[in-house]
Amino acid sequence: MVPGMTRIRRWLLLALIGVAWILLTITFGYCGVMLVMASIDFNGPPGSAWVATYIDRLASPLDDWETWMLLGVNAVIISVSQVLFLLPVFRFKPELGGRKSLRLSMVVAGLGAAILSTGLLMGLMSLGQLITGTVKSFPQTLYLDAQTAIMGQVLVSEKEALPTLIAAGVLVASWVLWSIVLVLFVKRKTVPEAIRRITGLLFAGTVLEILLVIPLDAMVRRRAECECATGSFQMLLGAVAAATWLLGPGLFALVVLRRPAYWGRYCPGCGHAKGPRGKDAPTTCPECGRAWIEGDGPAG
Repeated sequence: MVPGMTRIRRWLLLALIGVAWILLTITFGYCGVMLVMASIDFNGPPGSAWVATYIDRLASPLDDWETWMLLGVNAVIISVSQVLFLLPVFRFKPELGGRKSLRLSMVVAGLGAAILSTGLLMGLMSLGQLITGTVKSFPQTLYLDAQTAIMGQVLVSEKEALPTLIAAGVLVASWVLWSIVLVLFVKRKTVPEAIRRITGLLFAGTVLEILLVIPLDAMVRRRAECECATGSFQMLLGAVAAATWLLGPGLFALVVLRRPAYWGRYCPGCGHAKGPRGKDAPTTCPECGRAWIEGDGPAG
């Protein structure tokens, strides 16, 4: 077979996998967000009426061009950030992976950690409001404001924008902090090990946040005039967003990063390609200088 044709087929296959990946992620996220929104429309116990409400929530926004615009924007954001996060393990060319791209991955992961941290803070604020009886005192609409900003709209007045600005400031500050922490955390770890560990930690944090916010949101919305403008609801939206983003890296880490045959072709220290096999194969890594020995395990 002609080498050029093999290369073309490989990239076509990767393109098809990428499109399927994006469609799966966006569908999962859309269904998750609509499930949260349906819980506002129908507060009764699960049953046929609840399912009907959810199906209506799923179908009705698809007639609006703004929904498709939001899905398109989010698809680009999610897919680009997922690729940047997984960039160190794309070994089609050695220069595409390594420590520099791993630091970039940790900056992307830092945003996910910041979303979870900011959601937790807003949830704690809702808990404080619940205890003090001030749930109706001021709205918290960080993630809804981000959505309306994409559409060029304004959700709240300038008077009500202070809590949102504070939450946005916390999001940016925690993003910087988490990026530094994660870069230091993976400093001495191999590339696939770092990706696996961070993906696992983010997944555990997302699951924990969802388990914490569900009962809190159920209590808060009983006393709120607008459930969407509560910190617990924003926390729930943030957790759904994190879970949506983690779907791609999670599947990748589960399927690819546990294949020793794949990683056996790369340096167990830095992930650089080992090159040709046989008597002419190098005995040390040209990237990090690590000596390769027979039976040396995969990176990470």
